[in-house]
Amino acid sequence: MEPFNVIQTKAKRVRSNPTKKWLLKEEKSLVEFLTHNREFEKPTSQIYYRRFAKENNIAVDWKVARSKVRYMRITYNKAKAWESSIGARSMEGETIKSTLLKMCTFFYEMDEIFGGRLLESAVINESLESNDNSNYSELDLNELPSFAAVNESECGNKTIRKRKYSRTAESEILQFLSEIIQLKKQKIEQEKSFKEKELELRERELVIMEKGMELRAKQKLVLKDKEMEMKLKELQSKEKLKIMELQMKERLKMEELKHKYK
Repeated sequence: MEPFNVIQTKAKRVRSNPTKKWLLKEEKSLVEFLTHNREFEKPTSQIYYRRFAKENNIAVDWKVARSKVRYMRITYNKAKAWESSIGARSMEGETIKSTLLKMCTFFYEMDEIFGGRLLESAVINESLESNDNSNYSELDLNELPSFAAVNESECGNKTIRKRKYSRTAESEILQFLSEIIQLKKQKIEQEKSFKEKELELRERELVIMEKGMELRAKQKLVLKDKEMEMKLKELQSKEKLKIMELQMKERLKMEELKHKYK
């Protein structure tokens, strides 16, 4: 008999952790919980995040909450690293603040919680994974099909999440840098247009000054012409007076001669 051909099929990847779209209110509650519970993920991450869900009345799996905190810490560390970079030093205070809040919405709250222990994303993942390994002792074995299957899917999901978070953080940083470049371009264009307008105003001022000087020169010429006219009139009047005086003298002499020879 011919041997049966065994067809090997790849096992489908199953998402071990359910996904959740977090609301801003829920994120604030999570940050407040971290602020008031500084013993991070103690005694275990499972108990820690289940207590968070219960206290805040949020329907969320403890693994999802842990992943959310992990992502928030990665974005915080990226923002913290950028804060001490050369690009941040060349910017003003308000611009730095707005950029940090774009990179990490709860930057200042996270800085208060984790500010004293800035870590790279890889180190964060390792420290969080060390806490995650202790959770299996507390899990109910009936909830899981097999420890090996869960461990394999958990490792796969961790690798995927690491890549996804790192890529997301990098894309966010690139987006923020592009926004900063755009703002700088807009600032340069505004300064350029302002300088052009300033030059136009100066040119107009020069034109007005030139026109003013021309008017003054014309006024001076008009005044000189008037003075010349006045002087000419004075001379003419003086000449007329002299002529009249001479005429009077001649008449007087003629009268004297007439009386003398009569």
